[in-house]
Amino acid sequence: MCGRYTLNVGLGELQKRYQAEAAPEGVEEVEKEEVFPASRNLVLLPNHKLYLLKWGFTPSYAKQPIINARSETVLSKPTFKEPFEKKRCIVPATSFFEWQKQEGQEKKIKREIFIKGLPIFSIAGICERYKGENGEVS
Repeated sequence: MCGRYTLNVGLGELQKRYQAEAAPEGVEEVEKEEVFPASRNLVLLPNHKLYLLKWGFTPSYAKQPIINARSETVLSKPTFKEPFEKKRCIVPATSFFEWQKQEGQEKKIKREIFIKGLPIFSIAGICERYKGENGEVS
């Protein structure tokens, strides 16, 4: 998955697109110009409900959230094996970003990518629950 994406639609549009049940408590507006790792974002779980979940796996050994699982190793890495088999989700998006290296330049250019004719698309995701220092679960 990419390292950042956007979600520039209202909650009603998401509910209609995914035939999702009512939004979780406290969610009034979901539009975000840029969604960053470790932020809380709406995802759709198999029960057809939208939930606010934190982006990134935070196992005790990780110094920072792990935001991407590779398709080549998802079943061989203990961090991802069970979530991939049993805890899948859909991440709604309206675009995503990739960085393009410029020849002869150190700095990369951020490119926003849309899917033509598809205002809301789905990114495959996996979920896991971790208990934090304050008893918070992500």
